[in-house]
Amino acid sequence: MTRPASRLAPAALLLCAALVIGFIAVPTQRERAYFAFAQGVQLVPPVATDVDMNVLALHDLDTDDLCVFIPRTVPGGSAKLCGPAAPGTTGAEIETLPWTAGKVDFGPLTGAQVTALRKGLLYLEFTSPSPTLFPGRRGQLFPMKGVKYTTPAP
Repeated sequence: MTRPASRLAPAALLLCAALVIGFIAVPTQRERAYFAFAQGVQLVPPVATDVDMNVLALHDLDTDDLCVFIPRTVPGGSAKLCGPAAPGTTGAEIETLPWTAGKVDFGPLTGAQVTALRKGLLYLEFTSPSPTLFPGRRGQLFPMKGVKYTTPAP
């Protein structure tokens, strides 16, 4: 006994094929998350500050760019990526960028800089032209263990 052909079968097959092809064709972006608690007391020498900042950084594993999300902006401020250095010590300045929005993109990082990042030996330093308005902050970048993202690329 044969079953009558369903009118939905070709449409369902076409939909499944489109989904599979769509998933294959969508480029992905692999990222690893890092966290920094930026405080004035972490600067060398330490500086008294009234407000600390939580900073999230995403390291793109394919391009070695480091995207840093900063919760506030300071007119004329700058964000510096520095290291390698353990907390409480100073490292070389890797890159300085204007801090004009809530996001700063550093990179691409070298192989040695990526290794230092994974070991927690890179840090961010935030400064402004007016130390009385914004005295500066430093935050060591620490890996968020086990947090790794694969997201559709923009």
